[in-house]
Amino acid sequence: MKTILNANDNKGGFSLIELMVVIGMIAGLTTLSIPAFNSITDANALNASASKVIDAMNLARQSAITLNRPVQIRFYQIKDLSGTDLSYRAIRLIQVDGSTLKDLAKVDYVDRNVILSDRPEYSTLIAAAPQFGTDSLPGNTTNLNYRMFQFMPDGSADLPAASGDSWFITLYLKRAVKNGLDGALPQNFITVQIDPVTGKARAYHP
Repeated sequence: MKTILNANDNKGGFSLIELMVVIGMIAGLTTLSIPAFNSITDANALNASASKVIDAMNLARQSAITLNRPVQIRFYQIKDLSGTDLSYRAIRLIQVDGSTLKDLAKVDYVDRNVILSDRPEYSTLIAAAPQFGTDSLPGNTTNLNYRMFQFMPDGSADLPAASGDSWFITLYLKRAVKNGLDGALPQNFITVQIDPVTGKARAYHP
């Protein structure tokens, strides 16, 4: 017996051309959304890293006041996961008790895609830091370069406070360095400035 097909049987289906059009639209929307997603991710990484720097400064300052002891804040130059890029990424707080140094908190790190600039025009807290040296981080035997300053028991920072002195540190994306800065700040950056008299920090960003 022959089966008679009704013309309405395939009414709800899609033709091959229609499917290809839909797939093309999805691919186009995905391509357009990637830059926006990357921009949001970059902004989140910068904001989170700047918050870590400010939180570390606030903790060091408050601890110096509470403990009545100087507290160092050190910025360490370490390699990235690939082992090729050497930049300032680690933040360490150390309580000073006479000649004894004691870690105040766990070593913290900025986001893996963010670095602390060491250029003098962007980061005087690193390029012109009054104290520097080499030391290994806990659990590691490799000596690393660090720059540091101290918060004092009165809440101030041991940074020169003469007229014209300005103390700050700038964070930006690692790839901005690879793309070449040419003496200008990249589009996305955050600068954390500290008042040496009060020891208070605040962030600036475009």
